[in-house]
Amino acid sequence: MLAVVPPPVTVRVPAKINLHLSVGDKRPDGYHELTSVFQALSLTDEVTVAAGEEPGIDVTGEGADDVPRGANNLAWRAVRELAAHVGRSEDETK
Repeated sequence: MLAVVPPPVTVRVPAKINLHLSVGDKRPDGYHELTSVFQALSLTDEVTVAAGEEPGIDVTGEGADDVPRGANNLAWRAVRELAAHVGRSEDETK
């Protein structure tokens, strides 16, 4: 358990629509160059991040059953990358 539990953080994330998406050449890191033109919409998702007892992801709300959990979830991948960048384990709780 964390010695000091940080408060949850909630943000509203606007939806977008791609007006143009072009996939370019593959880069040395395995990703492709992208060119995108998009428009933000007034529709939003509300995302809350909070410390939990165990590492993991809880997803609630409309469409939650379609959201991947674990290693395929982009938020979880971001946690793993950040943990690696600062030299910590993704499941470290101290």
